[in-house]
Amino acid sequence: MEKNKSALLSFLEMDLRNISSEARNKLLNIKEASERGILYIKYLQEQSATPEILLQNLKLKSDEILKPFLMALESKNQKMISLAIGSVLKLISHSAISTSSIPSILSKMQLLIDVGSDESIQLKVLQGLLVLITTVPDIHDEELSQLLVLCFRLHGSKNTSIQSTSSATLPQIIRIIFDRVSVEMNTTNKEILSSPVTTKLINSKSSDNISLSSGGNQDDTSSPTTTTTESTTATTTTTNEDNTPTPTTDSTEPKTTATTTETTDTKTITSDNQSPQLRSSPSTTNVVQQHNKNKPWSNLKPSAKDAYLLLQDLCYITGGDSPEWLPHSTTISRASGLDFIEMIISVHYDIFFKLEEFKNLLKDKICPLLIKNFKFKMDFYHTVRLIRVITQFISKFSSIMVTESDVLLTRTIKMMDLDQPIWTQILALESFRIYSEDPNLLRLFFKNYDKDNNSAKIFESMTIAIGKYVQSLYGLDSSHFVLVQTSKNRLLDLLWQSEVPVIKESYIISVCTECINGIVNAVSKINNPDNSAQQYSDSLEIFTQMANSCWVSILGGISMLLGKTNDEALIQVVLKSLQSFTNTCGDLHLSAPRDALLTCLCKTTTLPSFELLNSNLNLNVSSTNPNNNTNNTNNIVTNNINTNINTNNINTNNLNNSEQQQQIQSPSNSTTSSSSSNITSQQSTPSNSLTPQQLSQNNRDGQLSINTMEEKLLNFYPTTKNILSVKILFNIAHCMGSLLDESWILVLETLETWNRFLENFLKKKENSNNSSTIGTGNTGGVGNKSGDNISLSSPSSLSIANNSNNENTSSPKETSSPRTIGSSEVPILMNSMENLFKSSSQLDLKSCQYLLDALGKLCTQSFNLKSFNSTPNMFGISKLRETALANLYRIDIIWPLISDHIIDAGNHRNPLFRKYSVEFLNSIIKSTISLQQSQQLLQLQKQKLLQQEKEKEKEKEKEKEKDNSSLNSENNEDQSSETNSNTTSPVSTVTITTTNLSSINPQFIENYEFEKELLELDKNQIQLEFFTTLEELSFSTSNDTKEKVLESINSILSTSGQSLTTSWPIILCILLRMSKCNEKRFISLSFSSLELICNEFLSNLTPECLALTIELIESFVSQKADINISLTGSSGLLTDLTYFLANENSIKTSKYQVSDGKAIDPVKESHNQCKFTKTLNSRIRPSISEQSPFFKERNKSLIDRMWLCSFNSMKTLCIDVRPAIRNGVVVSLFQILTTYFHLFEKELLDVILWSILFPLLQEIKSFSEKADQERIDSDLGGGVMLLVHHSRNTAQKQWDETQVLSIGGMVRIFKTFFDQLFTLPTFDAAWSTLLNHLQTESKSSSKEVSLTSLSFIHEIVNTSSIIDPSHPHLGESIWECLLHLSPKLFDPQNSVPKSLSVYIKVFTDLFNKTRPQLNHAQMNRALEIIFPMGLFIGDSSTVLSNPQTHAIQLIKSLPPITVDIFPSVISILLKYISIGINMSPPFTPSSATCDFIFPVQTPITKDLIYYSTITEQSIDLIYELFSHSSTTDEMRSLVFEDIIKVLGASMLTKYQKYHSTIWKLSVSNLIKLLPSGLLAINIDSNHLNDIKRNIIWTELIDSIQTFILHERPNHQISPEKRLEEDQYDIDLINAISKEMVGFSGIKVERVSIIRDRLVEILQEGSVLSAQGREKVAQSCYRNMFSICSTNNQNLLNNDNPAESIEIAKVVLPVVLKRCKDVLTRFVIDERQSGSYPLPRYRLSEISFILKEIYELELQSGVYQPLNNNAGIIKPECKRPHLLELYTILCDCICTSEKEIKELLKNIFLIISKEFLNL
Repeated sequence: MEKNKSALLSFLEMDLRNISSEARNKLLNIKEASERGILYIKYLQEQSATPEILLQNLKLKSDEILKPFLMALESKNQKMISLAIGSVLKLISHSAISTSSIPSILSKMQLLIDVGSDESIQLKVLQGLLVLITTVPDIHDEELSQLLVLCFRLHGSKNTSIQSTSSATLPQIIRIIFDRVSVEMNTTNKEILSSPVTTKLINSKSSDNISLSSGGNQDDTSSPTTTTTESTTATTTTTNEDNTPTPTTDSTEPKTTATTTETTDTKTITSDNQSPQLRSSPSTTNVVQQHNKNKPWSNLKPSAKDAYLLLQDLCYITGGDSPEWLPHSTTISRASGLDFIEMIISVHYDIFFKLEEFKNLLKDKICPLLIKNFKFKMDFYHTVRLIRVITQFISKFSSIMVTESDVLLTRTIKMMDLDQPIWTQILALESFRIYSEDPNLLRLFFKNYDKDNNSAKIFESMTIAIGKYVQSLYGLDSSHFVLVQTSKNRLLDLLWQSEVPVIKESYIISVCTECINGIVNAVSKINNPDNSAQQYSDSLEIFTQMANSCWVSILGGISMLLGKTNDEALIQVVLKSLQSFTNTCGDLHLSAPRDALLTCLCKTTTLPSFELLNSNLNLNVSSTNPNNNTNNTNNIVTNNINTNINTNNINTNNLNNSEQQQQIQSPSNSTTSSSSSNITSQQSTPSNSLTPQQLSQNNRDGQLSINTMEEKLLNFYPTTKNILSVKILFNIAHCMGSLLDESWILVLETLETWNRFLENFLKKKENSNNSSTIGTGNTGGVGNKSGDNISLSSPSSLSIANNSNNENTSSPKETSSPRTIGSSEVPILMNSMENLFKSSSQLDLKSCQYLLDALGKLCTQSFNLKSFNSTPNMFGISKLRETALANLYRIDIIWPLISDHIIDAGNHRNPLFRKYSVEFLNSIIKSTISLQQSQQLLQLQKQKLLQQEKEKEKEKEKEKEKDNSSLNSENNEDQSSETNSNTTSPVSTVTITTTNLSSINPQFIENYEFEKELLELDKNQIQLEFFTTLEELSFSTSNDTKEKVLESINSILSTSGQSLTTSWPIILCILLRMSKCNEKRFISLSFSSLELICNEFLSNLTPECLALTIELIESFVSQKADINISLTGSSGLLTDLTYFLANENSIKTSKYQVSDGKAIDPVKESHNQCKFTKTLNSRIRPSISEQSPFFKERNKSLIDRMWLCSFNSMKTLCIDVRPAIRNGVVVSLFQILTTYFHLFEKELLDVILWSILFPLLQEIKSFSEKADQERIDSDLGGGVMLLVHHSRNTAQKQWDETQVLSIGGMVRIFKTFFDQLFTLPTFDAAWSTLLNHLQTESKSSSKEVSLTSLSFIHEIVNTSSIIDPSHPHLGESIWECLLHLSPKLFDPQNSVPKSLSVYIKVFTDLFNKTRPQLNHAQMNRALEIIFPMGLFIGDSSTVLSNPQTHAIQLIKSLPPITVDIFPSVISILLKYISIGINMSPPFTPSSATCDFIFPVQTPITKDLIYYSTITEQSIDLIYELFSHSSTTDEMRSLVFEDIIKVLGASMLTKYQKYHSTIWKLSVSNLIKLLPSGLLAINIDSNHLNDIKRNIIWTELIDSIQTFILHERPNHQISPEKRLEEDQYDIDLINAISKEMVGFSGIKVERVSIIRDRLVEILQEGSVLSAQGREKVAQSCYRNMFSICSTNNQNLLNNDNPAESIEIAKVVLPVVLKRCKDVLTRFVIDERQSGSYPLPRYRLSEISFILKEIYELELQSGVYQPLNNNAGIIKPECKRPHLLELYTILCDCICTSEKEIKELLKNIFLIISKEFLNL
């Protein structure tokens, strides 16, 4: 170190001397400065004892030492400049300069550049800049900015050497600047790092970005060196770079400012404890002052701030804008800027995660810059760099720049559009390939843009773009589909290229293949990440969604590549991708992608000729049967959903990874298969195949048959691609059969094609053996002369050069060498085909079912082909038969999968299919029957399983012995070689051995219980399965098939009926279904079988089957095809059946005496017992009805249920549309009930009533109501018509007859077996139901039914055992029945006189029998019936109708009436009156004790005069009942108010219907009722109080006042009649005076108001003389004077004279006032009349008043004297009123009327005697 320091000083001293020497003459100042510098150096050497002190002193004096060097740099002497710059570099490199001298050094370097120094000088300047920033860590802000400006200027130099050196230096300087940021963050400011906020922020950023995969960053670790090398090599293109066109107007955007999206409070890494270095910049230059604390970088550390400002300005300069930190004149090429930005974000990406300001730069500067660059002209030179930056940006920062990455990825995907240049597409593809190498990145893409239905769908769009692009290459020639290496020719690495390089098609294909392979490998790698099980489980959903989103596009690309390529290497790579992706989809349980990939493989396997054949067959099918959906390999993708298949074990030995890698690494060795021309020939028209035009023409003409097309197949042979694919397919089918599940259909369809080819090949071989030559015209370009020995070319011999491949493909007629098949290879393939289905016995049950299901689909396809006139395709059904025969040990489980297709074949239109189906079924049945006879198969299988277990145990013991003992090495080698020879097999040979059985059978043991279900063939179960198939055949549309089925059943019953067990329900079901058809021959055959069953096998049937037999008999009786069979069944079979049941009922040990509570539908149970059975279609299988008693009454014994089933069937037949059948069954039903009634227990009788008889009555009623009334003749069936009597010539009349028979039978049963029925627990409900039915039918519109029903009710009423006091509830129910019948029968519009008469008889008889037992409610109910009787009017208005007469008579017979029923009776009579007078509002009882509810009244249609008779009768009857001796005052008080109300309204009919006598009767009866009524209401009771009495008095007064004071109608009547009319008024006024005014002890709230109202009536009545009612007015005067007189009868009879005096005190002032008014008016009128006399009524009124005044003698204390008369009137005076009238009487003296004068004279005499004592 000491030597270095001394050497430095020596070097500096020497340079200073040289400079001084050069400046000795011209530059004296430089010379002097140099000499002073030498002195300083010597001084420092003397003063410095150690090197460290020397260095410190050197820094202190650096300004003096540097001064001569800096002055030399200003000179123009190149030698001095060279010496000076070298010394400066030495000082800088030894860190011997102070910070203050840096600006001077930089200014001098800038001067050197400005003056255009020599190249060597500028290079030294460039070197000095690098040394300066390397050795001086404190250079920041303006100094660093100036340093970078010098570098940028040198980088822009036109000198290639300087430009090249600066291109290497500038990235190093930029890297150093950013390296300082990392060092600064890790070593300083521990206070900030310890801050909780900062720690949390840094940790969150680190955790968010630490998940970036290492695989995606492996290329970046070497990027610094690579970048330096690339920049060095790029010097040759700087001239072209500078000459690049300027951006268009679109690029002239305003400069964007650095903004942050988060607030400073939460996102910046600052705190109060921050060091001063962080708070202020060490430099105080103008640049820093401009960027104050409000800038985003204000809180950054110095190095971070420098890096931030540099990167920001790089973005500005690259985008064509002016920088902010660097001088505005600073420029740099866009390409270089992109290179620098790429280097920064690729090497120092961690800074952007740790510092929020840099993260904001990504968002606000870099991303907009990248987007802006898309607007520039897209040339190759700049686009390459742009894509590189985008790739690095997305790879590193997509986790934090989600939205920005979305935009950039979208732009990149758009570059894949087909209208873009091809080089842009390839750049995008290479970018996608980089992404696909990082599985975590793809996962991040999917989570950010695709998951949860995100609208971005970046991952999906990327795969779609790749897939579309691959498919767009379909038009290329097959010769271009060759795999080449692309690692050294990537466009992204061609940074030195300014023009678009030449891109080969093979390179494009290879890049596309790598993209697809990369995505597939990435998805596969993602599927098995190196994470914990929990993380894997959490990410499984994402993996599944990723595979779902990309498989369609990947499959499209793989499919196209396989279809076009002929290169074996490329085929292997694509097939490996296909296999890998299939494995992934299988692991993820994605059935649709898995099936689609298998479809692609199968399509590759399929021969070209068969594609044409299948397409033509499909055309034939679609043209003839457009509704038929044909399944082919191209339409299987979406048919298999929700199936889990693991395809990881697919063995494809021909796809070796090492071979693939060798082929990729050595593109010169890659060869194409000789079959390429054959693949190309698929696109052209082969010489022996049909062109599309020929296919369409033949399809239109319909001349091409299947046989003709199959002849075309004899000349086509598979290619290498086909052979390899089919062997892989065989291997998958054999080794992975348990994993294929729904994909079996894909495999089998392909094997079907190969099977057809192999069969045709064998035919050709047979033909060649039989003839010496092969028929001409079908060689197809094959050079073989015989089919005996067709050699198989090896893959190596099939390889040709690329150029020869191009030549081959240029000729459309020339085909490649086929992979020909020899005679020894065909049997192997055929044997593999056969063993595939025979070995299905070793599959587990689920896989076997999938296989059978796929075979069934093939059968369906063959069935759908129109092969009626040609040989059908028997592959599907034949292989189905082979599989079934191989799996007989579990035929009971797999039989439904087989039987369905047997049925389809049996129903096929082609007779060959039908014949084969019968043979199929027969072979299965025969084989199974032999197994039923002996259980040998079961025992053998058990022994086999046990033996396998023993062998396993032995093998384990042997293994233990091998471990414990040492064996001979030679023996071990021999054994290992034998093992290898046994386990190794070529791919082309596929064999299935029995060793796999050991792996299958244990699975059976796990799934099924060994002793019960495993391989156990139950006789009953198998019989059930087979007869189920027989039943399905009976559904055939072929009549001969049905007929044969029925004949077979009849034959089986005749020969083996005793052996049948579980097949009985199916046989009966078939017969039952056939009985419901209209084919007479089917019905006859079925009925013969039924007769055989009923005659011989009833005892063999189970109870369920017997119930089904009853249903069968019912069906045959109800059929319409043959009435003779119906009659035979109804008479013969039902009789036999009931006789059998009666015998079984008498046998106590009979199996029918059991009550097990079980009720199983035999047909459903039979089909339920068919394990896993699925029929062809949903069949309607008739069986025991769900409403049958067999199910409903399962708690009863079987014999009772059988009886109920029989009766239920009879009930159904009782509603047959044919009268002869139903009437006969009705009679038979009740006869059988009568005959066997003693056999039935109570429970059974109860069910018979409720389930049979009552529902029968209801159903017959329903049909009767719906019956037509048109004339008909009976149809006996078979065209036989019977003429019917007129009484039964309509359907309704016939149903009425049936209804009468059923009701009569029911009533007779109740009458005959009443005592037995009465003991039933539900007798009351049954009795009620019967009465309800009789009640309903009594209302029937049919007169016959109605009258008969009422007659039956009358019979019941007259039955003494029923109407008996011991069970009154029966009579009660009849009462209810009559009550409900009343409204209907008494309806005038619908009533029938005969029915009404019978009803009245029933009611009268019942009322008379039950009258003593009726309570209040029952009496009310009787009144409800009586009430409408009184309203039933006849045709006469003067005579009561019959119902009215009975009603009045019944009411009259009611007394003595109880107090609770009396208001109801009176209310009924009042209701009659109110209806007769049309009272408004209608009358409603006001009494609280009247609970009688009036029924709804029908509208009155006739005149009210028809109701007058009943009204009059009711008025009289009211008084009769009111005054009856049994009627109490309490009873009267209850109804008095209502009577007043109604009679008051009826009195007013005088003014409405004058000639009616109703009002007269009302007045008379009201007067009669008043005494007793008023006394009754004056008695205290619970329902009467003062308020209530006040209401009654008010109502009475209002009624009388309205009647008396009403204006008299102007009727022309005689005076006698008028006097008679007035007499009713006079009587009423007298009643007021006598009964009301003088009533003593009125108990009202305010008695005075009542009396004032009464006096008011008398007063107002006294003025009626003017209306011609003189007698009425005089009656009013008379009564008023009488009240005040001493001769008042009330006073004489009243026990309370004081009350009479009080009443007189009220009346006297009124009458005196009235007298004064009359006399005063008389005086005035007489004076004014002059000589004319006054009217007679006036004079008569005056005379009557004067007489009454004269005769009036007042009671003592009545008169209240006036003040002026108080002293004159003596207490004993009886006429004090004369003194009050004295004045007016004196005025009357002047009258000219003698009579009046005489009366005045007498009055004055009395006055003189009373007051003057004269």
